[in-house]
Amino acid sequence: MSLPILVQALLAIVVFQVASGSFEGAKQVETILTAYYPDTLSEDESGMMDMKGNRLRTLQDFLDGRAPYVTVSTDPRLDVPYGTRVIIPELDRHFGVENGIRFEARDAGPHMEGAGFSRLDVCVRSEQDSYDSAVNRVATAVFEFPPK
Repeated sequence: MSLPILVQALLAIVVFQVASGSFEGAKQVETILTAYYPDTLSEDESGMMDMKGNRLRTLQDFLDGRAPYVTVSTDPRLDVPYGTRVIIPELDRHFGVENGIRFEARDAGPHMEGAGFSRLDVCVRSEQDSYDSAVNRVATAVFEFPPK
């Protein structure tokens, strides 16, 4: 019997809440994926940039072959190294990407603070794309941390 999505989400928050730390190797977690999109209406370009000022890369641009990776946002307290690769098998399967979608942790913000590994934001092209239930779900995420 499968647990309702709300119960799964609450379990993910309780079980995988993590304080800041230093990581090495791979870490697999169950997380809640949520979608966010670049703010094209901001007065400056900051709403379209990651935490180091590089352009946000969307899932749709990656799938269309116009981006080398997809930006994901993490809890800033985790101190995930910029560019850390993240594997999300459920999205690879859903979108039929045989070699895997290249997700990279390149953003973090106050909206994620305190989430630990229980939440991961995936950058999508538009508000309309942000409602996609394939992206907004509980999923497995494997963080491939670089060696120290």
